[in-house]
Amino acid sequence: MGAILAAVVVGILGAGLYLLSVRSRKQYRCPACGERLSVEHMEAKRCNLCGAPLEKTEGD
Repeated sequence: MGAILAAVVVGILGAGLYLLSVRSRKQYRCPACGERLSVEHMEAKRCNLCGAPLEKTEGD
């Protein structure tokens, strides 16, 4: 019985951490070359491909 309860608690905790991770993702697009960039836990400033400033977009 204790193992089942522990498995349920671990499953709920894992699902919560996954959802938190998904919500922290940020999407960027380069207006110069069209490159799309997705990052977690940081702010991107410049395109890796051409070096132009990035525009923040809504997550797809």
